[in-house]
Amino acid sequence: MEIKFEDEIEINVEPLCFAEKEITIRHERIHTQKKPYQCTICDKIFLYKGYLIRHMKIHTTREKSFKCSHCYRAFSENSRLTWHMRTQSEEKPYECRHCDKPFSRNFYSRYTSKDTHWDETISVQAL
Repeated sequence: MEIKFEDEIEINVEPLCFAEKEITIRHERIHTQKKPYQCTICDKIFLYKGYLIRHMKIHTTREKSFKCSHCYRAFSENSRLTWHMRTQSEEKPYECRHCDKPFSRNFYSRYTSKDTHWDETISVQAL
């Protein structure tokens, strides 16, 4: 597959095989950054339909029943409270797989792995 960005750089990506066509389409969006799902209220755009559905709750859900026991904040989803509580408690259950640096969210550990340890990731994949 060839991907072209606005600055006309071409990148050849190894084709991956997925069992379902929808999974292939979703995977390709990672490379193209195509975000086809748009909020009709605030115009924010999303990569996946599930992200849009979760986002819509901020417009429709008024009740924030998940309350922080350390401060005044309250959330409409338990997962958001969990993330917030980690900042209050400084809990960092996730680690970078390259340097063991701790993180409060798994996303941050993966992002740092790709960003900070890019050369190490490339050399391992080339083997």
